[in-house]
Amino acid sequence: MKSKKNKQNKPPLQQVMTTVVEANMLIRMVRVRLKVALTESTTYLVGLTTIVQKMSSLGSKQPQKLRLPDIEHPSVSPKKRQISKNEVRRFF
Repeated sequence: MKSKKNKQNKPPLQQVMTTVVEANMLIRMVRVRLKVALTESTTYLVGLTTIVQKMSSLGSKQPQKLRLPDIEHPSVSPKKRQISKNEVRRFF
């Protein structure tokens, strides 16, 4: 009697295989996103390191202001102020 109940509670093999395949696909997607995030953060850190090295090499010279583009400045076009869908997809 017990063996019949156990067989009824088990999900069909096809359903289990589908779940395993879906889980593997999700794991692959997460790995790709992690690699992209790691690459972007590494690129960002390399850029920051370069800036710090250039600023420290100035040393005794007149310190210069580091100028980054001001998004709110009128010279920046409204189109550049908006984040594109591709940029959003890159992060999510």
